Amino acid sequence: MKMKRREYVSAYVCFLFLLLPVIAFSHPESDHMPDSVAETEYGIAIDLNPRDIKARNELGHLFYRNNRLDEAIEQFEAVLKIDNDNVTAQKGMGLILMKQKKYEAAEKRFRKALVSGEDPSVIKELHKLEQLLQKKR
Repeated sequence: MKMKRREYVSAYVCFLFLLLPVIAFSHPESDHMPDSVAETEYGIAIDLNPRDIKARNELGHLFYRNNRLDEAIEQFEAVLKIDNDNVTAQKGMGLILMKQKKYEAAEKRFRKALVSGEDPSVIKELHKLEQLLQKKR
């Protein structure tokens, strides 16, 4: 049986209403679940919307916390391709570079994050970096 255009549109609208709650609640709070579960949830959110900046930043920080730096870099770089001024991704890259002892590159990322927007945690990380560099001198 061939579907009429009106039936097709009705079926499509019903499908969207079923999908809407999934999209609306696709940002889990990783503080309230194990990292493995949060990783899966963020992965699903990114599969649904590859341009989901919040999910990519959260997944990047999850990877960073678990010392999975290459995967964290991948997520933060994906965010920066979408929004080069994203403070969270710039800060995340700075944290990774600091951990890799690439201090000059880390400082550039933190300063870029400061120019892009106000985030007290970026100032804190930049201060930590400056203290670290003073100890090295």
